[in-house]
Amino acid sequence: ELQELYHPWHCRHAHYDDRIHPPSAQHGAGEGGTNPEIAYLGNKVTSLISDEFQSNFQGAYVLVPQCPEGYGWPVDKDGNYTSGATPSKWRESLFELIDNYVTSRPDIDANRIIIGGCSNGGNMVYDMVLSHMGYFAAAFPMCHEFDINTVTDEQLNYLKTFPVWS
Repeated sequence: ELQELYHPWHCRHAHYDDRIHPPSAQHGAGEGGTNPEIAYLGNKVTSLISDEFQSNFQGAYVLVPQCPEGYGWPVDKDGNYTSGATPSKWRESLFELIDNYVTSRPDIDANRIIIGGCSNGGNMVYDMVLSHMGYFAAAFPMCHEFDINTVTDEQLNYLKTFPVWS
């Protein structure tokens, strides 16, 4: 059911056999829909399967979920755009997809899950990291507009030591 909802694209680099950590990349506003090629080609997510990246991370799965609605991730349950003021309606089902992906592959090191995204996907990165504190090992939100005024003191303290590359 989640596979059909998100049309995820994923890949496992074949050169490595150790426990690995998958980056999960959330796309921007222009890459939603039902064609997963748009989600991974639109933002050069293919660089995550390059030999250089895979070598640096000693091999990694790459999961690229695609939001089924065209505008993308930061939409609340009423269909309104949100930059953090209200939770994304996709928050829990996206987390379920990522967690199911991780737990169904015993060679994934669940302590090294990295989440990233561009634009609307960057907003979703913060939504996911702040709603599931302790699950992700690091994040790479790019070109996001997540509203820092919506972050609680507890979340802000968490972010002080959480690895983020922007």
